Amino acid sequence: MKNKAFSFYAGVFLIAGLVMSLQIVQSRIFSVTTWYHLSFLVISMAMFGLTLGALKVYRSDEKKQREQYGLIAQKNSLAFAIYIILGLVIQLAFPIVSVEAFYTLLTLPIAALIISAAYYHAGVVISIALTRAPFPIGKTYGIDLLGAGTGCIFALILMESIDAPSAILIISAITFLSALCFQINENEQKSITLGNRNIDLKKISCFGACFCLIVGGINASLEKPALYPIWSKEKLTFMNQIDYEAWNSISRVTVMNETKTNGAFLWGPSPKVPNTETTIKMLIID
Repeated sequence: MKNKAFSFYAGVFLIAGLVMSLQIVQSRIFSVTTWYHLSFLVISMAMFGLTLGALKVYRSDEKKQREQYGLIAQKNSLAFAIYIILGLVIQLAFPIVSVEAFYTLLTLPIAALIISAAYYHAGVVISIALTRAPFPIGKTYGIDLLGAGTGCIFALILMESIDAPSAILIISAITFLSALCFQINENEQKSITLGNRNIDLKKISCFGACFCLIVGGINASLEKPALYPIWSKEKLTFMNQIDYEAWNSISRVTVMNETKTNGAFLWGPSPKVPNTETTIKMLIID
């Protein structure tokens, strides 16, 4: 029972921390892909998803949830990890904002719903852990808060070490592994059915974690990452247009390729400035 309790608390600690880490890193990507005042919209998406997850638990069969809390937590942890990846794809490749209000009203809700889906499953896990698991609520909640605080620090470490898209993949990899912390009873089905195949939940966890770690590690090690925001404030930018890119905890810095222009690159230059060819590199601190 002690081992089962330790494993459960470890799962709660990890999920709570990963929810906070994800929000922080996603807000960093949103500040690049959308206008700054929308970057913290991710907090609203997270609260919306977490609340829906809590409502799902509240409105479902309590007896069944108490009997199968480990299975429910494990499945939703895996779903949380998968939707983190889908949310990353949306953030990097989907044109979320536009100067045309109609277009933004069409695309922004789509992106918000897909990104909120990850938090919905995290909300189910946390709500199950707090209200349905046979462990002291006070201790579970305390570990939840400790995990959330640690997750904030972990996000800063990630953003100072690697680029934001790679950081999201590392977060997803840990989420896949955290699913293993929630133990399933012997008489419960330990697989999910996809088509005609039954896939073991542990295999999904291990494969997903390895996939995200490998892809995230390779992307972070590349001089020019393969995963990067294609759309930035409604502008399409490819990596072959970028000479240098670096992320940190407060910004993304990009240096564009060298270009030539007639005349000095100035705001409101004097008419007496010679109209000679000038070589420039655009520096963007986003």
